[in-house]
Amino acid sequence: MKYKNNQNYTETNRKLLFIFKSMHKDKGESWIKRCFKRLPSVRPFLTSLHVEYWIIKGDVSLGDHRSMYIVSYDKKRKIYTCSCYNPLRKFSRWRQKRTCTHVGAVMLYKLRESLKKENE
Repeated sequence: MKYKNNQNYTETNRKLLFIFKSMHKDKGESWIKRCFKRLPSVRPFLTSLHVEYWIIKGDVSLGDHRSMYIVSYDKKRKIYTCSCYNPLRKFSRWRQKRTCTHVGAVMLYKLRESLKKENE
């Protein structure tokens, strides 16, 4: 992961990386890197009382075939769902079982936002 010269930025991202890796010990380095690569394209879309939605821009270099993906989080059931989990899409069951990097990027986004609030 590349760091900017700003010391504060560097320490924040190192902390983010450390916490994210510790939360996902079962994930490999490639999965972590892919989530970080997707992070700049994560956009909150809608938040309701029970569900949160994000849009993630598709990235051809990561094997995406769609221009965007929608991730939702059911607050009550504590379950993430991605539009790539659609059963009509190839390998959807595999992506869902292993948690796709679209969902991973949203988790990373939420973690980053919570760290920002802590530092305020």
